[in-house]
Amino acid sequence: MSSTIHMDMALIATANILPKDKMHEVFMTCVSELNGRVVNNVLEINGETLGTLTFNDRIILSFSSDYPSTKRTDMRNLIRDVFTRRANIAHKDYLYHLEQDKKAIESSNAVADEIRRSLIQIEKEQKKSEIAMQRQEMSECEALKAELMDAAVAQGYEVTEEKTEQGIQLQFVRREY
Repeated sequence: MSSTIHMDMALIATANILPKDKMHEVFMTCVSELNGRVVNNVLEINGETLGTLTFNDRIILSFSSDYPSTKRTDMRNLIRDVFTRRANIAHKDYLYHLEQDKKAIESSNAVADEIRRSLIQIEKEQKKSEIAMQRQEMSECEALKAELMDAAVAQGYEVTEEKTEQGIQLQFVRREY
């Protein structure tokens, strides 16, 4: 079973080629170039009514039934070709602006990441400085013990502390697994 469908419409602009407002603007420029106008979504070129336009995600021209079929094909091709030529330029410009926006966002994200890293580093420095000030206020022996223990742990040693009659004894053990 087969069937034939005659469609008295033309797809002038495909969906998502440009933002709706820009697509409409480019189409209206094409209409002006073809010496036409759009009144209440009815397209007229050189004073002849071609049909009704549907502007949504795409632009569709529905030809009026009294418009000759041989001219329909010619007008369909002419309007679509003019629009495609202009849309191609607008599309390249649109993609360029999208790429610029993308780069700006990526750049701002990189800056934000750098700021985050700097803030983390500053917080570490603040914490180290606070600990150092607390040690500074300790006795010399306690401060030295704390310094030795921190340095040993940073180097991968375990530190055990024993109090003896002579004072404090530290034992440094390196565990390797």
